[in-house]
Parts: sequence; structure tokens; C-alpha cells
Amino acid sequence: MVNAEAAEKSVREAIRLDASHRLPQALHLLGVMLAERQDDAGAADCFRGYLRYATDAALAAIEDRKWGAPGGVRVQ
Repeated sequence: MVNAEAAEKSVREAIRLDASHRLPQALHLLGVMLAERQDDAGAADCFRGYLRYATDAALAAIEDRKWGAPGGVRVQ
């Protein structure tokens, strides 16, 4: 059986550590967890955050590929 409390704690910590919002999937996952607990307001907040940052993260990944990886290594 999965320890839902520990999983939620881990996801919340990942979100807290992701100051640049490069992993919006963590917000989505927390939203799903909260929705399953019927915390609709909390889930909605997470999903709004996911939608706000998902596009930015996708664009950042494209730019990383376009201009090169850290250290000046160009990715083709």
C-alpha cells in the first residue's frame, strides 16, 4: 500500500524547491492527490499553477535545446 501522506509531503517539498518552476508536473501531481481527497479548492490552485508554468517550462526546454546545454555544449 502506498503511503499517501509521505508522497504528498515529498511532492510539496519538490514544489518548494522548484523556485524556477521547471517541473510543473509536480503541481499537477499534487492537484490530482488533493482532488482524490476531495480538496477541490487546493486541487484547483495546483492545476492553475500547473497551467501557468507548464507553457513556460516547455518553452524553456525548447530554448535549452536551441541554444545549448549548460557549459556551452550545443544540442542538435
